[in-house]
Amino acid sequence: MKRELYLIDDYSYKFWEIEIIDVSCITRYGKIGTEGTTKQKEFKDQAAAQKQLEKQVNSKLNKGYIEVSTSNQSFPEKLHAYAQTYNWDYGFGGLYRIINSPECDKGTALLIYWLSAPRYFCQYEDRSQIPGHGLGNYDFVKKVEENYLSGFYQNSEILFNPQWDRTTISSSGYDWTKEYQDEKQKNVIPESMEQPSKKDPEWEEIKRTGTLTGSKEKRLK
Repeated sequence: MKRELYLIDDYSYKFWEIEIIDVSCITRYGKIGTEGTTKQKEFKDQAAAQKQLEKQVNSKLNKGYIEVSTSNQSFPEKLHAYAQTYNWDYGFGGLYRIINSPECDKGTALLIYWLSAPRYFCQYEDRSQIPGHGLGNYDFVKKVEENYLSGFYQNSEILFNPQWDRTTISSSGYDWTKEYQDEKQKNVIPESMEQPSKKDPEWEEIKRTGTLTGSKEKRLK
C-alpha cells in the first residue's frame, strides 16, 4: 500500500510517498505539482522492506509531515485532508499556501475560515482595535474572506457546512456560526461565509422536517 505525506509551511510545499513492490521500497518526493524524484531500494524480503517503510514514514511524521489518503483522491481532496489535520501551532504559513492555491476547494476554504474563529473578531469595529497578538489571525481571516467572496475558489466539490459541520468537532453536527455570540457584535460575518460550500441535502431535509429520515434519526438543534 502506498503512503503519501505532505509538508506545507512557510518554507516547504512538498510531497513524499513510499510503497513496497515485491521486496523493494520505492520512494517519490519533490515539490507538490511536479513529478518529483523516484528512488528504489531492494531488501532481502518484504518484512525488511516493511520495516524500512515504517521507519521512514515515522521519520517524516516527526518532521511535521501530514499523511493523506491515496485512495482515488483528487489533489483538492488531499489539500482538504491536510487542512483538517493541520497543526495550528505551526502558524499560518502553510495555511496561506493552501488558501492561495487555485486548487483549493470552496469547502476547504470554509473549513479553514471557521477554524480561524472569525466571529471572535466581530466584537471589534475595525483592525485598529484588534489586540496585537490577534492581528496575524485577523489578517488571515480577512484574506480567506476576500478570496472566497471574490470568486477565487472555482472548485466546489467538497462539502463543508459551517451551520452543521460533521467533519471536525462532532459527527452529529456542530454549528460554527454560533461561536462567540455572547460577545457584543460590532461587525457581521458575510452571509455567504455562513452557507454550505455546496448543496447539503441532509441539512436541507432537517430544516424542512425537523428530523432526518433513515436508520439513525438526527435533529437540528
